[in-house]
Amino acid sequence: MKIKILFVLWLIGNSPKVLSIFYFHNIPSAKTIHDSLFFYEERRDQLIKYYAKKKLGETFDLQSHRIFSQPAVARAYYGIDGGEVSRIILKDNFKPFGKVGTNFKFIPKICERNGDYDFALIHLIQLAFMSKDKNYLSDKAYEKLILKLLTAKGNKHHASFKLGLCGKFKDTENHILMTETSRYLTNDLLKDYYNKKQNPLANVYDNSTNGFNNWLIKHLQDLKINSFDEYNSKPY
Repeated sequence: MKIKILFVLWLIGNSPKVLSIFYFHNIPSAKTIHDSLFFYEERRDQLIKYYAKKKLGETFDLQSHRIFSQPAVARAYYGIDGGEVSRIILKDNFKPFGKVGTNFKFIPKICERNGDYDFALIHLIQLAFMSKDKNYLSDKAYEKLILKLLTAKGNKHHASFKLGLCGKFKDTENHILMTETSRYLTNDLLKDYYNKKQNPLANVYDNSTNGFNNWLIKHLQDLKINSFDEYNSKPY
């Protein structure tokens, strides 16, 4: 009983730190859609300020990528510390840490897959668009970002994954949607980049001709008809 009480007290004492990214100061909980829309800008600004004050992470792996990308995106929003963010991106060890899609280990080295890179892509895409519009990153850092770090590109879509000797499995909706929206937007970034360089763009990267629009419409229609499987996933 004593241990249980101590645990509850510890949880209460640390909850502001644990839940701080979900807590909005002086903003009442919305009871209607109108309330939610009315306080939207203030909620957005509080979240961006929260991340802009956090220290930039120097590493980029499965466990640490958000510690870099979320503060970096917030800084890009304010147009500050572009040189520092560029320096970190240009580090030799700053590179893709896995594949898009499910990360899973059933039997080490036999039925194992290093995935979840799509969780990093959704933040890197934001950083890339902010840099494109504001020249936030250095030219070299921006090139590395869109050419090497944004790995989902072209028109070969992600729908399933191989788990070594354990076979092939259909991936979940969140992984597919995060990967494919990142792929679509990366194609647009590449198109803009090559147009500015006056270099030809491979057809697989042109969303207007590579069949991506039709694929996306069909995928959304399938979701409308068949609904979702992930009823208990957290809101990404």
